[in-house]
Amino acid sequence: MANGNREFGVVCKPNTVTYNTIIDGLCKEGFVDKAKELFLQMKDENINPNVVTYNSLIHGFCYANDGNEAEYLFIEMMDRGLQSDVVTFNVIMDELCKNRKMDEATRLLDLMIQGGVRPDAFVHNPLIDGFDRAMKIFFFYGE
Repeated sequence: MANGNREFGVVCKPNTVTYNTIIDGLCKEGFVDKAKELFLQMKDENINPNVVTYNSLIHGFCYANDGNEAEYLFIEMMDRGLQSDVVTFNVIMDELCKNRKMDEATRLLDLMIQGGVRPDAFVHNPLIDGFDRAMKIFFFYGE
């Protein structure tokens, strides 16, 4: 990617914004494996991913029903000292609630609040829906 367009005498060196744009586009089109490859290339080239990079990948893997990879990326992001934002938590919260992992969702909400990230409606709505579904299932089926 660092070769640029030599045909016009221009050498463009990619930066975090360049990578983020392409990674986000790949994730939105469902090419999460390609996005992950580019993410690894980004790190190999000593270009530091930021919260936007991780959010795009986490969202992509959640949408692709690969919660394990999304969780791994979330942990990696925290290990690198990057502060999760409300977008990060929204994406993960939605995934957990859709998969009826309400205990994990509640722990994530606690982690979010402890980290100083203020929950918004995008966090509360999946929680409300998830608990509502759980109650209906328990009420009708006794699970």
